[in-house]
Amino acid sequence: MRFVDIYTADGVLVAADCRQLGGTGKPAQKRTPNAKRFTMANGDPLVYPAQKDTMTCKVELECGYAQALAISRKVRLTRLLFSGLSLGCTAPQTLPETSGIAGIITGGVDVCEKYSGTGIYGVTIPLQIELDNDGMPAQTNVPAVTFSGGILTLDGMAESLRSDYIYTMGGYFLRKTPYIAGSDSDSIGFTMSYSGTGSPSFWLLRGEAGITASATSAYPQELVVDGPAVPSSGAVSLNIQTDGQTGDIELYTIRQTTANRECKIVIPVYSKG
Repeated sequence: MRFVDIYTADGVLVAADCRQLGGTGKPAQKRTPNAKRFTMANGDPLVYPAQKDTMTCKVELECGYAQALAISRKVRLTRLLFSGLSLGCTAPQTLPETSGIAGIITGGVDVCEKYSGTGIYGVTIPLQIELDNDGMPAQTNVPAVTFSGGILTLDGMAESLRSDYIYTMGGYFLRKTPYIAGSDSDSIGFTMSYSGTGSPSFWLLRGEAGITASATSAYPQELVVDGPAVPSSGAVSLNIQTDGQTGDIELYTIRQTTANRECKIVIPVYSKG
């Protein structure tokens, strides 16, 4: 199973965390050479090859009602960006995805509820994939927020999103093991990065209530750091109150635009106090 995000050609998020199910032929890519073929007078074939061939596939996604509705409303645009898509011989997925490939819709898109009353929808999209001059799907950065190098520090120890966390079907990174809180407060550090164009304004959210404050202050668990307070370098250092806490620490980093793709981190906490 792979997670697929869909964007418009200008980078506006359409649907996030659609599931492309595994298995053979999901989807198989079809490569057709673009060449002029002739038969010489003596019967020999003559070919004038083109720089690029045509790559087509049929993408099958599983998603919820809101995602299926959003995709169906954007079919009219014809050209969409797909982040995380498998194309038959694609390498295993490494999250978070920060780039996508452009696909041109070549026919009718099927949208249906797969199982009656479940709210699970299937979307089938026939595509022609845009290629670069090496015959590979052309990559385009998408407006996704992540941590530089996929690394954060928890109480001074470096942790990797790729090895110490799992990406869940709920659309967030979950620490594989609970964090054992050994003091009243613990530090969390990371540097936010953005794969799109321009200079985004970040928001870092923690809990429900909100204040605007320096990103290096100590925060009770219910407070929020507003985007303009985050240093221009994107580096964040937080002290989170963990005294007696047995709930989860939840961190969000998002963009202050409609094209945001949030990065959510959930750290289960076990306090010995």
